[in-house]
Amino acid sequence: MKTKIWLSLVTFASLSTSLAFAEALSPNDFIDQVIDKNEGIKSAQLSEKGALERSSEGGLIFSTNFFTNASYVDDKRPTASVASQGNENKAKILELGLSQATRIGLSGKLSYTLSDIEILGTNPAYLARPSYTDSAVKLELNQSLWQNSFGHQWRLAEKASTSSAKASSLGKRYETQMLIFDAETKYWKLAAIRENINILKENLARTQKVLDFNKIKVQRNLTDTTDLLQSEALMKSRTLDLQNAFDEEKDAMRLFNATRNIESDLVAEDLQYPSISDIIKRLETLSISQGTRNDVKAAEEAMNATRAGQGINKDKTRPDLNLFAVGSFNSRENTNTDAMSKSFDSQHPYYAVGVRFTLPLDFSTRGSIQDGYDKEMLGAELNFKKKKFDQDTEWKSLQKKLELIRQRLNLAKEVKEAQWVKLDNERKRQLNGRSTTFQVFSFEQEYLAAQLNLVQIETTALILLAQEKTFHDFN
Repeated sequence: MKTKIWLSLVTFASLSTSLAFAEALSPNDFIDQVIDKNEGIKSAQLSEKGALERSSEGGLIFSTNFFTNASYVDDKRPTASVASQGNENKAKILELGLSQATRIGLSGKLSYTLSDIEILGTNPAYLARPSYTDSAVKLELNQSLWQNSFGHQWRLAEKASTSSAKASSLGKRYETQMLIFDAETKYWKLAAIRENINILKENLARTQKVLDFNKIKVQRNLTDTTDLLQSEALMKSRTLDLQNAFDEEKDAMRLFNATRNIESDLVAEDLQYPSISDIIKRLETLSISQGTRNDVKAAEEAMNATRAGQGINKDKTRPDLNLFAVGSFNSRENTNTDAMSKSFDSQHPYYAVGVRFTLPLDFSTRGSIQDGYDKEMLGAELNFKKKKFDQDTEWKSLQKKLELIRQRLNLAKEVKEAQWVKLDNERKRQLNGRSTTFQVFSFEQEYLAAQLNLVQIETTALILLAQEKTFHDFN
């Protein structure tokens, strides 16, 4: 059994030596590695940027569009008079133009049409020109008055598209923040485990000194073997504690590496664990100001998108009333060239104005559809309120925890210092024969508990400080 204990000590010593020459890895450097290597973060960042870039997609509704149509027609349907109308009509038609919708509900289309017409089978006495070319420059206007009342539906569609994209982008941004928070948490946990290992090593070394001291006393018949047996038992217990800590470190290193996309259970770098004074200073200088978390912003944008979608769908169940106007210049010539040169011939104009009205007759279905949209809207509003409530509650809880942890840190520091003074004094008393091994080991255990408790509180404080960052946007 003694051989196994010393083999464990040699292993621990070698590990300690390797870490002593390891490269230092600060929390910020580690986070940079995680951002660069973690596929989950890279995926979330790409999705965030992609959604943000398409947030202007809704504006395409009001962009200018170019269109063109080309067709060939061969019509052999019976006509009323073959002599004047022929028995076959052929046409080559080309149309091109621009269309535009505006935010006031007015849409327009400006087009140019060129048509080559050929009428076969006619009698020249009745139709002197069986082949000709028509050209037309046409302007069409349409104004929505009811369903898309002065562009209301189009503006809502733009809003829905923009808000939906922003909601997705903000959601992914918050996902990135939480992954970074998780990575920083793993950093502090591994750093804390290594702090505990150092504490356990120091404790083991002190226990070894007591063991050696008792061996000498037993050899000189100055004490009972009970003290020696107690020292040996405690030495084994402390060695086991240290072995458990190394096992815990191995699991923590595997999780630590996984966040930076490394498959290994060895972290060769030396982590930086701040002193208690540095942690207290960070807590005292922390600017306490609540921001709006990105998940709450995402829920608000999702609510806005749902509200816009509700308005669009409600519009679709309403009657449709539109004013329209059409005007064109027309010419008919023997050749394409002549027709094109006289495209703006004002001798043969065409004008038309009118009203279009459509009324859905399934009134019961319209009512149930509107009720459905209202419920969806209410659900989105409740989701936003719940997110906002959770954020505010968690923020208040975090502020209380930060204040309490600062107080606990100062108290734990004082407890550790007091336990050390007590232990050091008791060890001196033992050397003078005025105290027992049991008493020293009891004080040793109390000092060890105070050390480990302080590390635990320090780590909790560091994790709380990391969590506080998630309530604000990236710098």
